[in-house]
Amino acid sequence: MKIKIDLHTHCLESTGDSIPMVDTVRKIIRQVKKRGLDGIAVTDHDKKDYGFRLKEVADLHFPDEIVIIPGQEISLHREHVVELYLPNDAVFRFCAHPFFGGHFREFLKEEGDKIHGIEIER
Repeated sequence: MKIKIDLHTHCLESTGDSIPMVDTVRKIIRQVKKRGLDGIAVTDHDKKDYGFRLKEVADLHFPDEIVIIPGQEISLHREHVVELYLPNDAVFRFCAHPFFGGHFREFLKEEGDKIHGIEIER
């Protein structure tokens, strides 16, 4: 079974809601489906809890509508790393927009053993 998921989505920054409300989650789900996706990873900047809250609202009010993976985009060493929080406490990390400049090579030398992937297109 193949599914299409955007693994780098900023919902809080797009909506401005500090707490995801039912109407906001409904709108997000509508946009995800409109884009032809099966789900998203919620990866707002340095805000781990927002994705979990959004998933809770979606699971309660819109069960099985789309896949929602909680996550966050973390600022580290002038680079950004996305963390996705998966079942069984697994964490998948990838470098976000590594070709936007910065110190990507130096970052990989220091932190590469903690990275599982690299974003190639935003």
